[in-house]
Amino acid sequence: MEQGRVIEHGPVYDVFADPREPATRRFVHSVLRDRPSDETLARLREHFPGRIVTVRVRADPGTRSALSDVLAAHSAGHAAGHPVGHPVGHGVRSTIVYGGIRELADKPLGSITFELAGPDPAVDALIADLRRHTLVEEAGDPTDRFTEEAG
Repeated sequence: MEQGRVIEHGPVYDVFADPREPATRRFVHSVLRDRPSDETLARLREHFPGRIVTVRVRADPGTRSALSDVLAAHSAGHAAGHPVGHPVGHGVRSTIVYGGIRELADKPLGSITFELAGPDPAVDALIADLRRHTLVEEAGDPTDRFTEEAG
């Protein structure tokens, strides 16, 4: 509700998972507390110099599995059987720096914030791959606020 009138309605999970109105988005963020505030982002940046992105997590198990696969494919890790120092993937290191996933109507809902460190083209490619599966918000981009659906 806003100014005494209903601004969104529907199943609770759907309204929380995909709020359409700015007032609803503010309310959901205040309840879930799954994304870092501007103050928290400033503190995170003191310790994590890479690019900070927040990835939405919803009930779809296929999406959650795809997120793990995308992160692994772009990893800066080392594969078994490869000599030490032989990077696999695209050379992006991902570190969880913030997040929260709660259950609502027996389904997971929330987001995870990562620091992505690596060459800019590789980080750009990782973010593009993530966006194929879910909503991604990059800190510092004022136009990037979980407002568009993933394609």
